[in-house]
Amino acid sequence: MNMPVADLQSKITEIARHIDSGNASRAADYFAEKSTLQFSGHAPNQGVIEGLSAIRSFFQQRQDNEKLLTRHLISNLRITSTDANCFRLDYIYNVYRGQLGHALPDENFVCDVSDVFQQEDQDWKIIQREVAVIFKR
Repeated sequence: MNMPVADLQSKITEIARHIDSGNASRAADYFAEKSTLQFSGHAPNQGVIEGLSAIRSFFQQRQDNEKLLTRHLISNLRITSTDANCFRLDYIYNVYRGQLGHALPDENFVCDVSDVFQQEDQDWKIIQREVAVIFKR
């Protein structure tokens, strides 16, 4: 089986880049029509968001908050497969979050993230993302 490591790694990096650069609504482009996005632990917005339309709305609201500034750092990436058309990516997000113009972030989150990608029409889409906030400062 040919594991698409570079392609999948690029996709999670692009999602973080879109969120951090003020284009959060574009992050929804990486999710499948019947996907879920779940936040747990010490997350400020706990719960499950179901379906691409609701996920797109969530990321649009994030984009509309122009004063919020974030940086997502990705580390400890591990990729496993269940079959040739489905891969799971587990990694750590270290998220710095503050207000535009402030010298230091107001909050810092360390999150365990699990993304399940499935191949759809020659592209890889997230069918499930779980973000568990482990530490919050």
